[in-house]
Amino acid sequence: MPKVEVSNETTKKIRAFKKVIDEILEEELKNESDYVELVLTIGLDKMVQDCLPKEETLLKTMVDMFNKNPEFVSKYMVETLARGALIQKDEEDKIKKKWSSYII
Repeated sequence: MPKVEVSNETTKKIRAFKKVIDEILEEELKNESDYVELVLTIGLDKMVQDCLPKEETLLKTMVDMFNKNPEFVSKYMVETLARGALIQKDEEDKIKKKWSSYII
């Protein structure tokens, strides 16, 4: 498993958000790595959803497919996005702006 370096600011946010996670799950996770893993997993699911139309069944299906075969679904999404068939330009700009706020 690769080791990931997380910035001090992101570490601070994850540690603060730990309380929210514990409250929702109604239990504490074993260690900090489990919290980071959860954040990354949910983050990937949300990023997949950002690229898809907002139809609930399609969203759930695509996220489920991504979880079962991330390489295939990611390749498919890139190809579809490159053709411009999945989302329109203004939606792409919104996603880029939203995601760029996470980049230091």
